[in-house]
Amino acid sequence: VLVPTINISPVLFALAAIGFFLQLLSQLLLGFFQKYGTVWRATAGDIVGRVLQIIVLVLLAHRYQLAAALLAFTLGAAATFATHYFLAPVRRLFTGRPHWPVARGMLLATWPLGLMLLTNVIYFRIDTLLLSFFHTSEVVGRYGLAYRIIESGLFFPAMFGGLLLPRLAAAKQQASQWLAEGMHLLSLVAGLAVLLLISFAHPLTRLFGVEYTAAASLLQILSLAFVAMLFGNLFGYTLVALQQGRALLKLYSGLVVLNTTLNIIFIPRYGATAAAGTTVLTELVSMAVAAYLVQRRIPLTFPGRLLCSVSIITGLAMAFNGWLSATAPLALRATLTLLLYGLLVHGLGLSRPRHFKLLWSTRPV
Repeated sequence: VLVPTINISPVLFALAAIGFFLQLLSQLLLGFFQKYGTVWRATAGDIVGRVLQIIVLVLLAHRYQLAAALLAFTLGAAATFATHYFLAPVRRLFTGRPHWPVARGMLLATWPLGLMLLTNVIYFRIDTLLLSFFHTSEVVGRYGLAYRIIESGLFFPAMFGGLLLPRLAAAKQQASQWLAEGMHLLSLVAGLAVLLLISFAHPLTRLFGVEYTAAASLLQILSLAFVAMLFGNLFGYTLVALQQGRALLKLYSGLVVLNTTLNIIFIPRYGATAAAGTTVLTELVSMAVAAYLVQRRIPLTFPGRLLCSVSIITGLAMAFNGWLSATAPLALRATLTLLLYGLLVHGLGLSRPRHFKLLWSTRPV
């Protein structure tokens, strides 16, 4: 029984471990939903888990706090996995004993991706770690907040790339068209992201407290990194589909060296601004190299004209937001600015159905 009068640290660690294990199982099942074009079932499982998590927090958080949070996390993960398992398009998911030849083949095929993910985690976090060595916790906190906002938006390119992955792998003759449509959609998303993160950086950071408004400039810098991440994720998933795991491992290993070196040189003097700038440079290099590796195997036409059009539209929308009175309600300014962006995109014919023929297809792989 969880009571606040006893030492429950081992219980908390056990709860966290079980929750993360169940999350891993759910992520494993996600591949089936992607392959059979039934991602809505995965979404249903996530909703069930989140709802249960909120209920547990509402009932227990006022008394148990951290214990309640971890219990809610684990129960939510269990509900999500159970729903995913029940809705899985493949009935026989687990056998009574492991099939070692298959497991060995999977390990041999995926170890480069595993190491690549490890190096990815290192270069994603090394800047914050180095920043904590040379600067105060306030500086680290401001940078951490700005970076966390960017990370929160990465679910979209990860989800988008995951949905395209089985299609790119199964229909290599159409891979060029899939990539063209993907880049077209991501270009529109990139313009919208830059518009929001630059024009509304101060209101976004103020949501977390007045003391965090200094993070707004860092968020504006990191918005450029987010754009690179959008396209970098797409090219990265394409390389996975092309079975170029070793090339990705080399790329991310090089990025760790580049990112760490630049941070060691510039963070002591320039602080969080250097960390943000280094992140932008690292992500641009990652995107460019990944695009080059894809170009060597698949005809790739970079949408230069589209990006110019989106850049102009984004600039006009930002200028319009700046023209609006600073005393105007934030909700009104945001609504009018986003409406202008959408009208300009539509008016210039950048969001026609013909641009997304394959993306709108619901046929399973």
